Amino acid sequence: MAPRALPPAAPAALRVVKAVAGKSLVVAIPRHSGKKATLPSNKAETLTNSRSLPAYDREFWRKFSYTPIALKISTVLRRLGLRQLNSGPGKIVFYHNNVIQLSDAISDLAKSLPTTLEELLDVAVEEMPLRQEVANILNRHGDSIWGSGKERPWLLKACEGDVEYQKDLDFDSKTDDDVIRHYLRLWILIKAFNHTRNKIKPSARTVKADTDAYKTSEKPRTLTDSRKFQEPIIDGNERVYGVLVDDRTEVRETLVAKETRNPTLLIAKDLPLNKYWDEKDWQVYYSHIHEQEIFLATVRSLGMRVTPRYATSSSPTIEHFEALGKDIREISQKLSSVFSAAELFRYAEDRKFLDGEITLLLETHSTIWSFDSNRKKLLAPGEDVNYPRDLFFENDEDQKILRMHLHRWIFLMTLKNCEQKQGLTTNAVQPSSLLLDDVDGSRANSSEYESDNVPVFDQNESAALLLDSDTFDITNSDPDIPEPRVQKGLLDHETPREPGADPLEAPEAESATKRKQRPPSSKSESLFASNSAILPQRASRQQRKRKTIDSENLEAQNASRPSKQPRNDHEHVPHPGHDLSALFVSYLENHGDPGFNEAVALDNLAKELLVLKQHVPVFHSKRKTKLTKAFLTVSFPAWLSYREDIVAIKRMYVATQTTEETSHRHRVVLERSRLATQLRQAHETFMDAGSAGMRPEEVVFRVTMLLMDEDGESEAAAAMRDGFESLEEELITLCDDLMKSGGAKWILGDFPPVSSLEGMKSF
Repeated sequence: MAPRALPPAAPAALRVVKAVAGKSLVVAIPRHSGKKATLPSNKAETLTNSRSLPAYDREFWRKFSYTPIALKISTVLRRLGLRQLNSGPGKIVFYHNNVIQLSDAISDLAKSLPTTLEELLDVAVEEMPLRQEVANILNRHGDSIWGSGKERPWLLKACEGDVEYQKDLDFDSKTDDDVIRHYLRLWILIKAFNHTRNKIKPSARTVKADTDAYKTSEKPRTLTDSRKFQEPIIDGNERVYGVLVDDRTEVRETLVAKETRNPTLLIAKDLPLNKYWDEKDWQVYYSHIHEQEIFLATVRSLGMRVTPRYATSSSPTIEHFEALGKDIREISQKLSSVFSAAELFRYAEDRKFLDGEITLLLETHSTIWSFDSNRKKLLAPGEDVNYPRDLFFENDEDQKILRMHLHRWIFLMTLKNCEQKQGLTTNAVQPSSLLLDDVDGSRANSSEYESDNVPVFDQNESAALLLDSDTFDITNSDPDIPEPRVQKGLLDHETPREPGADPLEAPEAESATKRKQRPPSSKSESLFASNSAILPQRASRQQRKRKTIDSENLEAQNASRPSKQPRNDHEHVPHPGHDLSALFVSYLENHGDPGFNEAVALDNLAKELLVLKQHVPVFHSKRKTKLTKAFLTVSFPAWLSYREDIVAIKRMYVATQTTEETSHRHRVVLERSRLATQLRQAHETFMDAGSAGMRPEEVVFRVTMLLMDEDGESEAAAAMRDGFESLEEELITLCDDLMKSGGAKWILGDFPPVSSLEGMKSF
């Protein structure tokens, strides 16, 4: 008798072999098509469909509620194929509007889920509670994101080799639709657990904790009224990209105890392109944070092609739009010849400051973006992430976007001109010292202030944009070359020009007669050629000859005078930097004292930093000048913000020590997990604030030594190194206290200790 034939085996898309405990293995094998598979219900991860999608049981989600590293949103997003602007730690950032809207919908739905742990666990382990909500989200956003038959720049491509996205998802495919639904549900749940974890606070009474209270005090004390509700020194709003002005994006919420300062981020890793920048944003740009990338992104946001001029050069060429670039360059030159960098930060924040000039620019060059324009000269929609769709001059919303990018373009060039011509630090506030052209408009050599590495327009070398990221020289290090004189008559008035005034009109002190006597520009076809008179002109041959004769006479007159003593660059000149460095050294030496109040000390350091920014010391070294700029604008403010975060976290940790009862133990564990995550984010942000290949601690150490006029082998340097090591030891102890085991490794990562940093050794 022939054996009864079995039904054919259903193909298995994937064999999964996973170690679950000891020497036991779980093996997924093909099953017969006519029978149901019995999946183990007591394992954390099982297979749910033919694509082997992972499912998680109640035990897994309970562990995830206090150990968020078990499942990450970034992993889920890569499974969905969603392209992120940022990679690595930090808040997920998207660019395209359809993905941003999907992210907002996910966030709103996650916040509507239960906030109690048990109720949220019920939602996580059951499929039904979120099935209809996920279907509604897919109905609104599924086709626009995963639909086929169109370009999808917001999605990854399977051919790019991402191991977590090996097949391009198609919304019209039933199998792919199941995958999309599954990972959208995981995305919602992860955000819901994160939201719940961040909102949980211990039911402790309000306490006061000094810097080392969690070590030295057994009984917390009540905060005084003067220490409550203090605002952070620096605004910590995270900034993101978008395609519309002030578009809505995903924001991570973190709630902290009311009696402590909110942990803040000093600066974002990326400056926003979807809104006008404020004064702090411009200061960040001026400190050379992603300078090249920001300029290129701004120009491409207008739809213009930017390509390298040479294969071995980073100098970009902006094609086809010579006249527009020339007009923008002339506006920026006029602004940089009249205003200081400190004034430009304030004026750049005012979106109406150049309203008239930008209106004239748009009207003159409207054919670039008009409905009937030749779009072949512009980028195709989606060709670049900064230009996802066509912009039209006739559309009111698009015109707002054009005005915003033109405004930023002008001030990017203006600040670069200001830096290359004047070589000043970011926050100098003496306007008279910021104008370095000669009184008669002449310069010994016009190439002295220009860079070889500049972006230019394709058809006109004279329209070059100044974008050399390596020009930092503040002073002339060559004693044989005379210092440029200060131009008079432009900013001699005592009251600074208010935003809204015409920035390009000639000073009132200049008479109409002098303006009539100026020769007309040879390039009169330019939009602002009539106003180019305030720009410095090259001295004529007669002027140079007369100047030579005068200098010969001056040498004859000075022949009998005694020669001047050479200047000693190391001469000690008191300046506010000594006050800041003295306070900082005192902070490091007294930090371990139980009676030391770190919050007050940090406030005093922040105030002294503001004073030092108004009176920046000058060093006859390009490297020292660049390092000082990084110290003032990035590294030391980041260190202050980092220490503020640590103080706040230590205070909240003290609060958790009052709730050690068994009934509240789970809340204490959740709160400490949240604090550990918060501290890790603050540490990662701080580590991004270095400069010139050095960590921020090295920058702070070196510049403090410069301000004190000390070398690396002095007693002050040794005391500072000991202070930094003491701070690091205290931080490691706090990390281990928060996570009990391995906390320092997880929070601080693999960064080498302070004692091994080359920048903090003898120099």
